[in-house]
Amino acid sequence: MTAGGRGRNRGGKNLSGSESTETINGYAVSYVQKKVKCSKPNCKKCGQPDGGHGPYWYKTYRTETGKVVTKYCGRAEKND
Repeated sequence: MTAGGRGRNRGGKNLSGSESTETINGYAVSYVQKKVKCSKPNCKKCGQPDGGHGPYWYKTYRTETGKVVTKYCGRAEKND
C-alpha cells in the first residue's frame, strides 16, 4: 500500500501505530482509540476537560460506496 492520498490503496494504521496490511473492500483499515462520554449529568470522569470513559479501540474503514464505518473492538489492546 502507498502512504497518504485518498481512496483505495491509502495506508491505514494498525494497533501498534505502524502501517496496516488489513483491507476491507480494497480500503485500508485503521485502529484508533477514543474516549466516550456518558449521558450521566454528575459523572466525574466526563466532567474533566479531557475526560471520558475508556479509551476504547475502534476499527475504522470505508464501505464499497465510500462511507466511513467505525466499529467497537473492545477496551484491551488487541494483537494483529
